[in-house]
Amino acid sequence: MSWKRHFRGNHTETAMILFKYLKKHYPHCYFVTEETIKTCGQGGFIVDFLFKEVNLIVEVDGEAVHNHSDIQRVKTIRKKEALESIGYKVLNFTNDEVRHSIDKVAHAIESHYLAVERGRS
Repeated sequence: MSWKRHFRGNHTETAMILFKYLKKHYPHCYFVTEETIKTCGQGGFIVDFLFKEVNLIVEVDGEAVHNHSDIQRVKTIRKKEALESIGYKVLNFTNDEVRHSIDKVAHAIESHYLAVERGRS
């Protein structure tokens, strides 16, 4: 299946870079993209990457979150808090982290994934 079939068309170029990297280098870490997570009283949130098996959400935050947009920053914090309140671990990465340190980003994701899997053994 091509990567284009995994996206609904709303992902950023940076999220697609991470998607391709994870699929190529970490095929054992199963995930879906652009999944809607329902939360109590807040409707739902669309997340960039959901690793269902380990309750991990990965978000690639755009420029608005990190470049002086207080409104977007507050929305991102509230989203993270709401998702964590229902049992998810949320990892946020910037576009720059994905573009320039993708190995570190992928390692952080894999480390969490494997730690949860080991805890179940």
